[in-house]
Amino acid sequence: MLYKINSVFIFLFLYLVPFTAGETCVRYTFEQGFDELFSDKFELCASLNLPPWELGQYRTLGIPAPNAQSTSFMAPQPGNESCTSSFLFPMQRGATIEVTLYLDPVHSLDEFMFLITHIDPRSGLPWMSGVYIFSPSPWPFPSGWYTASFPIPGPSTPEGFLMVWAGGPRNPRMLIDSFRVIPPGMDESFCRLYEGNMRPLPALKYRAPETIPKLKSFLKINDKL
Repeated sequence: MLYKINSVFIFLFLYLVPFTAGETCVRYTFEQGFDELFSDKFELCASLNLPPWELGQYRTLGIPAPNAQSTSFMAPQPGNESCTSSFLFPMQRGATIEVTLYLDPVHSLDEFMFLITHIDPRSGLPWMSGVYIFSPSPWPFPSGWYTASFPIPGPSTPEGFLMVWAGGPRNPRMLIDSFRVIPPGMDESFCRLYEGNMRPLPALKYRAPETIPKLKSFLKINDKL
């Protein structure tokens, strides 16, 4: 059953995502294919039974987009923790994942959690290789656009995906504008999210620490809900 699901994701990835892959980069800007390429019904997101992320438009917000060409974003449902799994893309050891996100925190527990999951090429089963947290620390934390940057650990595999959880106890404003996967050794200027606009993202660099113990605590809490 998992093999069939993977095939569908690969098909959608190849035909719907604005990307380049293999020896170049993978990138996604939420401008098309969101409902087909992101799902809350897969792996950990399905087991947690949390509401899915929603697609939004900048024209409805009072927040300017981080790039003039960006019109869409994804966000957790208001008042809820939300979880989603991305489409499949190549998982190359040492590649860097960068997520452009917006956080207007109202509590020190507001956070984004990124879970890197590989697909075993022999069994077709998923396994988690890394967990990274973006949280408002030290507190107080300024609102704004940030870039969460973290490496892909573990051995290289042909396929994998990114799971994203986010939420907070007092309904913070949280958005994800885009993400990209930069292969090891590649200059990031060759992996632009928007080729026609060379203006740099007004975001701060933030290398998220790996926090496996925090994930275990998170799962234990949700098991009791």
